[in-house]
Amino acid sequence: MHYGRELYRVLYRRSERLVVLLHVFVKRSAKIEERDIRIARERWEDFRARMDAPQRVPPRAAGHEMGYLSGAGLRRCLVSEAGDSCAQ
Repeated sequence: MHYGRELYRVLYRRSERLVVLLHVFVKRSAKIEERDIRIARERWEDFRARMDAPQRVPPRAAGHEMGYLSGAGLRRCLVSEAGDSCAQ
């Protein structure tokens, strides 16, 4: 691949329906350096570990455990004339 006068090499792999771009670098010779291969391998292993990991449960939204300050109660507290009392 080239951009302007620079030639680039792209290391990629296929994973089911995805094409995973692992590493892009300026092409300086016909041989790929071991360092670039190692970077691509590490990124592939990281990708596979993330895809194979069990899906985590997203955290709950903040404030649900404080029912007395949620929804209408919070609005009443904010528009209260007294200002410093939010008791229900």
